[in-house]
Amino acid sequence: MKRLEIFLSMAMPLLLTLVMCSCSSEDDGCDSGSGSPIAIVSQDLTFGPKAGTGTLEFQCDGAVMASLVSDWCTATMEGNKVKVSVVDNTDIEGRVAILTLNSEDYSVKIPVQQRGMALATLPIYNYHAENAGAKKSFVIQHDFDVKLTTEDDWIHPVMDGDTLKITIDPNETAQIRRGSMEFACAGVVDTLNIVQYDLKENVIGTYYFGGNYAGSPYGISFEFYQKDGQFYTDWSSHKGWETAVFPAKFDAERCAITIPSYMEYFYNNGDYERGLFYDTSGIVAMSNTVGMVSYLYSNPLFYNASYGTLEDDGSWPGHTLSGFVIRKSVLQGLLVQTLVNLTDLYILRVGPLGVLDESNE
Repeated sequence: MKRLEIFLSMAMPLLLTLVMCSCSSEDDGCDSGSGSPIAIVSQDLTFGPKAGTGTLEFQCDGAVMASLVSDWCTATMEGNKVKVSVVDNTDIEGRVAILTLNSEDYSVKIPVQQRGMALATLPIYNYHAENAGAKKSFVIQHDFDVKLTTEDDWIHPVMDGDTLKITIDPNETAQIRRGSMEFACAGVVDTLNIVQYDLKENVIGTYYFGGNYAGSPYGISFEFYQKDGQFYTDWSSHKGWETAVFPAKFDAERCAITIPSYMEYFYNNGDYERGLFYDTSGIVAMSNTVGMVSYLYSNPLFYNASYGTLEDDGSWPGHTLSGFVIRKSVLQGLLVQTLVNLTDLYILRVGPLGVLDESNE
């Protein structure tokens, strides 16, 4: 059996070319010196991710049949041409199918190639807008139509070419606003969560750390403020915690305060008080490296009040928040007394504004 392999130069598109052609024997008329029995004249079988049709043209003295085994493209014979149609490729991976032309003694195999779609995803999933309103833009390349939806009348997204433009109305409610926008493209669905607030107006201030104690409502206040770029909780209003100030975290993009799970204040030559979170199994957090987070919302029952329930911030995995206990140790640790044991915890911003940096005034 003879095998001929001649490659088409991109600079000579009209050259008659044989691609992977084979014949059964010299007696069947395969003559390497007389040209190709099935010659490819032109082809357009490389596709982008969208559905489309390309054409391959060939020359052959005898009858030719085309075959293509694929679930995403089909081939149709029209004289000495083969029309190949592909459907949308909504995967990021490209794909290849093989088109085969068969004459009585020869076969030609031609690849049909389709690239994957540009990955259309949002670069962020949480966004903080100031009360004055905001405009935000993202460049998101996409091959297919984009659908933008939101149920919030203060969020206005539009797609301008490859640029997603979001306009957020000024917030005149004196409340923290939370909303979302959904971005969908060829089966890819992303959600952008948007929270609108001002740090000084809606977050910084005095909080009521509340819950239930022995079946009755009970609370301890703390001041939440920022100084030199660091956030703090100040619990000094609680008796025995007059100088108890603990670093805290604030996530601006999610409007969330994280409180350390373990707070300790020493006094009187080694005596101390401790505030500790514990889970439903009774395990108590004994480390400042773990915390409980509260996503702040506006309380509809109170004008200009922000509140949130507390949950594990992810640094204390496998635990379910159950309560907060304050314990007092006296006589250098010989006697430990439980002062308060709270359940159903929450925080509520109730008081005047806290201390701010000059840069935040």
